[in-house]
Amino acid sequence: MGDSEPARREALRKHLLQVHAAQDETAHPMNKYTVRITHSTHLLVIEYALECFLLPDPGYRAYQTARHYAERFDSRYGSGLNPESAPFLHDIVRFWMPDYA
Repeated sequence: MGDSEPARREALRKHLLQVHAAQDETAHPMNKYTVRITHSTHLLVIEYALECFLLPDPGYRAYQTARHYAERFDSRYGSGLNPESAPFLHDIVRFWMPDYA
């Protein structure tokens, strides 16, 4: 007996609010803009992934999820995609294409 779709969406919303609240801190630099301060990239990736299941058009959020998951910093290359990103990119490909070796 599976949960109904509305019950699953509500459970996802509940988890999203919990993850968001775990690092819900904002600042107002120069009193002009509101800036959200995140303390954990891992939680941010989870937050973005949960949003993918709740948004009507999750394309941009799915991109952000994959980008934050795969990007790494290496002083030789800077931030972004670099050789350290390869295993994480492989994870993404395996997620979307399970038959990929």
